[in-house]
Amino acid sequence: MKNLLNYYAVAILFLLVHCSEQKQKSSQDDLIRYVNPFIGTSEGGNLQPGAHLPFGMVHFSPVNNGDSFCEAANYIYKNPFIYGFGLLNISGTGCANYGSILIMPASGEPTVKKRYSKYSDEFAEPGYYSVMLDSQHIKTELTATLRAGFARFTFRKGKANIFIDLSRMGNQDTAFTLNIESDKEISGYRTDGQFCGKPGTNKEFFIIRFNKSFASSSLVKNDQILNQRIISVQKDKILALVSFELNKDDSIEVTAGVSFVSIANAKENLEKEIADKSFDQVRRDAKAIWNEKLSVILVEGGTDTDKIKFYTALYHTMSHPNILSDCNGEYPAMDTHKIMKTTDHNRYTIYSLWDTYRTFHPFMTLVYPEVQSEFVKSMLDMYKEYGWLPHWELNSVEKGVMNGDPSLTVISDTYFKGIKDFDTTLALDAMVHNTEKCYEKDEA
Repeated sequence: MKNLLNYYAVAILFLLVHCSEQKQKSSQDDLIRYVNPFIGTSEGGNLQPGAHLPFGMVHFSPVNNGDSFCEAANYIYKNPFIYGFGLLNISGTGCANYGSILIMPASGEPTVKKRYSKYSDEFAEPGYYSVMLDSQHIKTELTATLRAGFARFTFRKGKANIFIDLSRMGNQDTAFTLNIESDKEISGYRTDGQFCGKPGTNKEFFIIRFNKSFASSSLVKNDQILNQRIISVQKDKILALVSFELNKDDSIEVTAGVSFVSIANAKENLEKEIADKSFDQVRRDAKAIWNEKLSVILVEGGTDTDKIKFYTALYHTMSHPNILSDCNGEYPAMDTHKIMKTTDHNRYTIYSLWDTYRTFHPFMTLVYPEVQSEFVKSMLDMYKEYGWLPHWELNSVEKGVMNGDPSLTVISDTYFKGIKDFDTTLALDAMVHNTEKCYEKDEA
């Protein structure tokens, strides 16, 4: 995530910052025009251009770096083929993860061994992404809520197909399940543990719904079509294929809920956050939310290019950490993955603390203090569950890929900036524990 932080540091030097509530009301409606989500998607930036909300669980984004984890980034600008659109993606890290629940449309007679397409006409803004899949003649549009994704695929008349692909995997990914629940729903889960070769896996649950009934549906294992409705495998590649017969050019809308707890929670997330909303309504809601968040800082002076640098950097600060807890407050506990429940704050994940303690978290204390407070509360939750403050936490698994104890700096800086609405006694106990026992933990 350190690749994200240089942008705003440079921009602040020459942009005069105003935090005026009155100006906020008059100016916030057009700030997303200064955000270019493609900045940082090449040359090792490892960012993704897809649709998400500030600190959202779902990052619905194109995957174009191949059908396996070959690089840290799931998307690299101008790579020639799109392999699908992943519900979960990670931005700015140096190791691969996510990009593993792919939704990919195809037209005509489907080929299970060739699930990719050339593409053109990419467009992205906060909360929305679109692209033309040239090989398939399909326009794809993505938007998102905190815990759900919404895709609209516009096909030409004829046979339309959509793959639900779990076949991208790393060395630690072991268990995969797909279930064709009805003629409009597919559910499942997969394990995910690929990150810098460190041990520890988590489960990603999902429910995917379609606005039209399938003309046909099937499951595929290692490129072989199966005559069954549910499949659970270990280390085999699986996907679902659903097809539709369109009498005219038409759109197929796909909504998907995600959870790290259960399929039932994924369904609840989907129903509470999207329900009967149209694609365009969800996109409008996302635009309004992003404008509100971006309008916390208003700038004067400089050129439009300067403002694009600034607001794109501000946008990128709201990728991670991201929400882990479901709408009902449930989440997997640190290390054990026992189901816990939070009632007074969101639980967050993806703490790249060695990268973020220097500038990102101090910036959050000044600009989004209410979010920073929840970041600290989540870190203290981890201590209560695991016995340690995090170093590099990913979905309630400590990856331990960094030295030092940056969580202590984050908590103390938050406190001295005046944000004290967390258990300060527990925080001090945790900081002392991490300091005194660090050597013993390293030796273990």
